[in-house]
Amino acid sequence: MIVRTTIKPWLKEYAQFRFGVHARARDHNLLGILIRPLLSVMPKDYKDPSVDPNELLTMDVSRDLCINCNMVAGQRIYLTPDNQYYFEHIVKKLFGQDVFSYIDNNLKHNSERSSGIKAAIKEMCKSCNITYSEKLYNNLQKEYHRNIIHEGAHE
Repeated sequence: MIVRTTIKPWLKEYAQFRFGVHARARDHNLLGILIRPLLSVMPKDYKDPSVDPNELLTMDVSRDLCINCNMVAGQRIYLTPDNQYYFEHIVKKLFGQDVFSYIDNNLKHNSERSSGIKAAIKEMCKSCNITYSEKLYNNLQKEYHRNIIHEGAHE
């Protein structure tokens, strides 16, 4: 079964890196574990909103996952708008954890803090096939600093 969700383009690229270009949600993989509680039976009158393809993540959800969610065969499933937002938030948190770890490791080997953060973000984007932009860098840098303030300095 195919499930689609809207997501920011850079998070879509990260999700495709993390879960595969053909994201497959199964009972025992991370994607399946993440979306299982978010799946709902699609209302009969539901129409997919028109969305920019760059902001649309398509996931292949296994029949077993749907059966284990107490969905009846033949029912169409989807993520409600609230659950799409929640899924995007989860992916953003996963990405943040990966980026922050990447930055921390980079800073251990680079004495110039600001250039080390930028280099780490660029390198992470390159290794994950994420389109780098100054806007993305600025947002991630701010989140990294907020994370340090809220969780204490990284070791």
